[in-house]
Amino acid sequence: MRSPFHVVVLCFGVIAGLSVPANAQGAPQLQQTKATADQKAGFPLHASVSLTQNIGSGTFVASPFNPTVSTQLTMAPSLSWQGFNFGLSQTLGMEWTQSDGTTYAHQVEMSDIGLSAGSAGWALDDLNLSLAPSLGLQLPVSLAARQAGSLGTPSLAARASWRLPEQGFAFYVKGSTGYTILVPALATRFANQPSKPFTDDLGRTVATDGCNTRNPAELLNYACGGLTSGFRWSTGLGASWSGFNDQLAVNLDLGYGQAFSIFVSPDDEFTAERAVPGAGLRQSTSGNLSATYAPATWFLLTAGISSFQGAFAENGTTPRFPLWDFVSPFNNFSSVYVDTTFNF
Repeated sequence: MRSPFHVVVLCFGVIAGLSVPANAQGAPQLQQTKATADQKAGFPLHASVSLTQNIGSGTFVASPFNPTVSTQLTMAPSLSWQGFNFGLSQTLGMEWTQSDGTTYAHQVEMSDIGLSAGSAGWALDDLNLSLAPSLGLQLPVSLAARQAGSLGTPSLAARASWRLPEQGFAFYVKGSTGYTILVPALATRFANQPSKPFTDDLGRTVATDGCNTRNPAELLNYACGGLTSGFRWSTGLGASWSGFNDQLAVNLDLGYGQAFSIFVSPDDEFTAERAVPGAGLRQSTSGNLSATYAPATWFLLTAGISSFQGAFAENGTTPRFPLWDFVSPFNNFSSVYVDTTFNF
């Protein structure tokens, strides 16, 4: 069972080949942030600070009970220059309940540093259409990225939007692709290190192995480095409505993505019956439904539900509901969240 580490950022990316759920600030929040930047056009530097409280879906399941409550702090400075926008983001998170993925209680988890560069793109004002491309780079500073042997993840994205300003509606489609640069020697540099010995009930010390391989060559095939992804692509669409002088907005985001594993599974006498040899393919969906209240241009209050999970159930054919995990909620793939964002 995993603990969610939701990243609240204004850019699109991945962390060390692992797809990351995001309580993404959608179209209303982005529009509000842009309006704030326009008002400060004389000063090109801006920043946003977000504090997000998450309650995982496992908290609402009686058996098995896996409560998960976490907090994330995201800092995102940006620069606007000559029609281009440059951004940086960093998220720090901590789980208040018992974590399944940290070394000690209340350990602060650090995300990769996200760098982004985007253009205002092209606009057809008469049709209320716009297209904006962007570049991204994830710098591998998180524990997950370093354990995977990542040197960084460059990405390319584009977003097309259509607005109906008189009705307050906005719609968008987006696409993104990226590749994590991985070095097997970095991922397996700890695999051959002696593991902590085990002491049995009789006080005898038993040596343990941290990595069991068929042969030494498997160390270069991520046999002990996890199912790390290299190439991935994703697509998404969304809709939003804003009203009451743009102080209230409702947003819906849906996404689908595929990631291809670097690990190539062998096919020999040790291969399990249900195992699929070769490079692995993982399919995922994401969903976000939120409402935002913006009493001022510098403050946003958002509440919603967010989900990131496998695209299909265990049978491989039944699609999951993208906004909430009803199949295995104890895994905390879904969460309820409240986010406060301050724009400067």
